[in-house]
Amino acid sequence: MRFVSAFALCAALAFGEPGLARAQDARPGIGPSTERPVGRQFEWPAGVVPPDRFQGYSENDCRRRPEEPTDEVRGLETYVRICLALYNTTSAPIRVDLPAGLLFVSVDDETQNGLLINLETFEIPPGDEPYFAKLYLWCANANRSPSGYMDEYETGPVTEDRKILDVINRLAGRPLTQEDVRFVQAVIWSATDDKELADYEQAWLHGGAQ
Repeated sequence: MRFVSAFALCAALAFGEPGLARAQDARPGIGPSTERPVGRQFEWPAGVVPPDRFQGYSENDCRRRPEEPTDEVRGLETYVRICLALYNTTSAPIRVDLPAGLLFVSVDDETQNGLLINLETFEIPPGDEPYFAKLYLWCANANRSPSGYMDEYETGPVTEDRKILDVINRLAGRPLTQEDVRFVQAVIWSATDDKELADYEQAWLHGGAQ
């Protein structure tokens, strides 16, 4: 493999040397990349109408009326929190399956993209008012800021990134609690930043396996 000095890499990024300039975005939207993520396109079920952009979660806004709670809270408390506001335009309930690997893409590239690592399933009732859910997501970019209520997110693809899929597969079927969050996020960041797992991450994966 050809050795590339730090100076050469910086020069390539500045002057556009082929190959090297694309190295930082070999995994678009993952880790340090500011490109839009790539992967398999996700389609909302027929009859479900999402907004063009989802808002970062705000307790005051993610519900139909001030006296009513959010319909559902999905996931563990993590760094990325968005409000799903979805309309069902049919006369019957619609089941929605959000697959593991689905990304929600931050409009601001200084804010973390959100990643699902497990299937989330819920049902949207028919009616003229939206269904609201607070959705917690895992951070796909360790160098960015957590989401805030003014941040906006777009529905992204289902990632086909090999290292992220490896994490998803290793955690599949494993019940996770709030105490596991720091370990899971650390393992994800090791994958997104293309690093070897730290000893404590390995120990957690092996010691707590179900």
